[in-house]
Amino acid sequence: MPYVHLDLPGTYPVEVKRELATRLSKLYAEVMETQLWRPNVGIAELGKDNLYHLGSDGLEPVTMVLVEFRRGRPAEKRLA
Repeated sequence: MPYVHLDLPGTYPVEVKRELATRLSKLYAEVMETQLWRPNVGIAELGKDNLYHLGSDGLEPVTMVLVEFRRGRPAEKRLA
């Protein structure tokens, strides 16, 4: 099954996370031309001051997104 995983540098209300998961599922299904029920979405709230990237101005908070694709998709779909 396709899996979209987000690591977030904060905490959010359940309604916001559910809306995000719904939107990501719909977007994934549209882009990958698959059934709406296939994508799974995981949201990990790491909390403030737990996820960083070292930029030119020092550490800055970031959001990480991991998307796993199944075999059989052409390269242009996997790189979209």
